[in-house]
Amino acid sequence: MAEGRLLRQLFKVGAKAGGDEFRSVAEEVIREERARKHHLLASDLASALSSGWF
Repeated sequence: MAEGRLLRQLFKVGAKAGGDEFRSVAEEVIREERARKHHLLASDLASALSSGWF
């Protein structure tokens, strides 16, 4: 899925830049992905956000 790939790349860049505003938006994206039942993507993004996975 291109959207998932692009989101992962976006999180990679954003996680490096950091900031409260990025974190807030990233958490909203994760909530929306979970609501869409995209659990694997949401878990990958949450992991990236919390641990610098990228």
